[in-house]
Amino acid sequence: MNQKEFMKNVEEWSDICLNDERIDLEAYDRFEVKRGLRDKSGDGVVAGLTKVSKILSNKTVDGEKVPCEGQLFYRGYNIHDLVDGVVREGRFGFEEIAYLLLFGDLPDKSQLERFTKTLGYSRTLPTNFVRDVVMKAPSRI
Repeated sequence: MNQKEFMKNVEEWSDICLNDERIDLEAYDRFEVKRGLRDKSGDGVVAGLTKVSKILSNKTVDGEKVPCEGQLFYRGYNIHDLVDGVVREGRFGFEEIAYLLLFGDLPDKSQLERFTKTLGYSRTLPTNFVRDVVMKAPSRI
């Protein structure tokens, strides 16, 4: 991967993130969600709307809300299912789940390979880093 290909990937994925995560401002009023520290009357709490995750903390039984064992979903996928798949197949899941959280879908094989290469390119240390920063760093002792 070269710098040009890296920047192309970053720009493409930035556009996806910026365009996918817009929350309709009317939804804040419709669902009575606060947009910051204060609501219209001056009272407030920190809250928000997201398409990325969902937490189920209760269920309806006989018409009443009752607490239940919590469930966490990322982009519609139960976190237990995501983790179980990674563990069962003996693969690393960081890049796959990061792609899901950022772009809204699980990657196919070619998307995951491209994303993994891009992340790897981003982690490259400068040529002289070990010599100049690590080896020449003074000891605390």
